[in-house]
Amino acid sequence: MSGSDLFSVFTLLAGVVGLGYILWQIRSGTADREREDDARDFFAEHGRWPDETPEEAAARREVGAVSVAQPDEHGRV
Repeated sequence: MSGSDLFSVFTLLAGVVGLGYILWQIRSGTADREREDDARDFFAEHGRWPDETPEEAAARREVGAVSVAQPDEHGRV
C-alpha cells in the first residue's frame, strides 16, 4: 500500500467513527435535555434546584442578591 492508500483508509475509518459518534449523540442527547427541563420545572415550582437543600438555596439567594437599576424617565439605565 502506498501512502495515499493508507491516508484514504485512515480517512474512511475516521469518517465512520465520526458518523457513529454523531448518531450516538443524537440518540443519547435527548435524555440530557429532558433532565435539564425537569430540573428547570422543579426550580420554577420550588425556587431551588433539585440538588440543593432549602437552606443552601436561601444562602445562595442572600449572597446573589443585587440591586437592580431602575430606568429613568427616558428609559435609560
